[in-house]
Order: sequence, then structure tokens, then C-alpha cells
Amino acid sequence: MIELYNPNRYLEPNIIEPCFIDGKTLSINKQLCGNGLSTAFFKIKPSHGKVNILIAPNKAFVQDKELKYKENPSLYEYNRIKFFYKETKEYDFTNADVLVFVADSFWYRRESLSIIAHRVEKVLIDEIHSTEQQSFDFR
Repeated sequence: MIELYNPNRYLEPNIIEPCFIDGKTLSINKQLCGNGLSTAFFKIKPSHGKVNILIAPNKAFVQDKELKYKENPSLYEYNRIKFFYKETKEYDFTNADVLVFVADSFWYRRESLSIIAHRVEKVLIDEIHSTEQQSFDFR
């Protein structure tokens, strides 16, 4: 286990960037690390030509993040973020630094995503325990 010290209430990108290691799947204990993991992730600038992906547990989570982004995109270090869920009108993965999906929307768009797989730099599955809990009864 790696322990990273966070002196602030909310996480900053420089705290969570070491949590991503190429080719590895890692878990983060958010009870120990503080708040703001997804917001800090949105601020991590991918390498030129690359894209980061956040997979969220439910539509409400994604819509909340989308609303906050649209209200003040400069809070996200000028990353261009696109949001995908069942009712979204967004289908284009271009002109974005971060793509945000509800888990089932990610699965639904898997063939389209396979085309850009070589461009994916970091993937964060946020609140994975919620995804499992919320889908247990019907998936």
C-alpha cells in the first residue's frame, strides 16, 4: 500500500496523479484520503492527443458534475469535459480532454470507444461500490 499525505480538505491533482500507474489497476481508500477525487481527476491534463475517462455509478452523479462544469469550466484547469448518459445529446468523443460516463453508457458505447482506445491515458472508476450496490437487483 502507498500512502500519500493530503494536507488539505480537498484533493489536488498532484496528490492523485501518483495513483495512476500504466498497466495497473489500483484501488484508493477514499475514507483515508479526503474529498474531491473526481474533481481533482477532472483537473489532470492528459498528454497531448490523449484523453482521460471517468466512469460514474449513476446519472445523478454525472449530471451534477456536468452542471458544475457548465457553471464554471475554468475551475477544471481548462480541461474540456464531455458527459455521457442515456439522455445526453453528446455522441462525439473529439475535442475533449476528459470523457465522463455513467457505467452502463460506457458499456453501451464500447464499440465507439474501441476506436479511441489508443488515446486513453487514465481511467477512474469512481464510487465503484455504489455501482455494484445500485445494479445488484436488476443487472
